[in-house]
Amino acid sequence: MQKSENIDALCASLVKAQLKMKNPPLDSENPFFKNQYASLCGVRDTVTPILAEQGLAVTQLLSHEPDGIVCETVLVHQSGQWLSSAFYMPATKKDAQGYGSAITYARRYALMAICGVVGDVDDDANAATHKPTKEAITPTAGAWEALTEKQRHQLTDLALVVKGHLKDGNMEVAITAIDEAHLDADSKVALWSRFDSKERSAMTKHREGKK
Repeated sequence: MQKSENIDALCASLVKAQLKMKNPPLDSENPFFKNQYASLCGVRDTVTPILAEQGLAVTQLLSHEPDGIVCETVLVHQSGQWLSSAFYMPATKKDAQGYGSAITYARRYALMAICGVVGDVDDDANAATHKPTKEAITPTAGAWEALTEKQRHQLTDLALVVKGHLKDGNMEVAITAIDEAHLDADSKVALWSRFDSKERSAMTKHREGKK
């Protein structure tokens, strides 16, 4: 986190804003995890008016990394005081779809974090304790292109979640996230194409080791 030399006025206004601020409505549904969550639009519609009432504004600056994006969320006070935090998010693929989904995901979570609101159902315990199945998955050429745009968006979000667990070393949780999505055969092979060869190899070896 970075901040201006003084943030006393900013903090005083943020306290007042949070007295009025509520968690955003869960206006979207992930069909793979069967849970609801707050969209980026829903989060912004909830927090922005309350912040503005107290002389606060939020801007989110994007920069490119070799394998993803960095979203720097800056909370600015009318006095000129500010604080910011940068959030790195890997892209599932180096194409417009992959980077677009990474940007949306990063902006949503970073905005909720800096405002102190929650926009997801807390089911981490279930994801961490559920035993994954031992089903092999094989990537197939053309599987991704055969999906609808909505399906590609949904699978990209799932791939981002899995990649985040892999990056943190949580192999078991990463595979559980795939298994609990209850994907059909076409969606499974399409999802598998979102991972690079090292990621696929690591998950395959882990599955084989559990047999």
